[in-house]
Amino acid sequence: MKKPSRSSGKKSKAAKSKVPTKKPPGEKVLQPPANPSQEPAPVSFSPVLRREYRLHLVAGRPDQNTADDIMAMWVSGGILTAEEATQRLGEVVLALRTVEGDLAGVSTSYPVHVPGLGVCWYYGMFVSAGHRAWVGKMGRGAAYQLFAATIAFLRDRSLRISENRPVGVVLVLENRKLQSGRWLALLKATGWQSAGTSPEGVPAVFRAFDFDSPSGGGEVSAVSLP
Repeated sequence: MKKPSRSSGKKSKAAKSKVPTKKPPGEKVLQPPANPSQEPAPVSFSPVLRREYRLHLVAGRPDQNTADDIMAMWVSGGILTAEEATQRLGEVVLALRTVEGDLAGVSTSYPVHVPGLGVCWYYGMFVSAGHRAWVGKMGRGAAYQLFAATIAFLRDRSLRISENRPVGVVLVLENRKLQSGRWLALLKATGWQSAGTSPEGVPAVFRAFDFDSPSGGGEVSAVSLP
């Protein structure tokens, strides 16, 4: 993996780049570092979301119950095969559960190298069909909270990485609604910029981390739809 270079703010060749959607063979992500002192102790991460959901920090280390639930959701939803699901458990960042304990969705991420940008976190999210509704006038339902909390975690995680530190987050706009002019304008207005396309030709966007700001550069905006 090449050493990342920070964006200067000028237009680069990133718009023509291909955003990788698979991590390099054998690369482990979101795993405990060799030196345990570099990793903070596990913390409780279960804010209540609209009295219906809770977020649980997984960070690539699910317990057996969580792992079984995630694999069952992916396989039954036709997202991944059992073998693929097993391989991707280490990419899970947060799990979204109902207050009754049912798994509603997960966020995933792993580092990729994007030409013109450097090392970035590749973001993914899956929310089960019955839990994709947005709540509130600003659309800040469970899916939004899952997205925003994941971005915040990845920024803090990046601060603890000294070599090949990820400089931001890449999101492939697989939802066609996000490819409309209205959504692309909104993304641009909230700090996202073009990152080229995926190997399948799907547009991708990038948002840099602001490591100098305690909040990471302001509030994270939702960029996915149910």
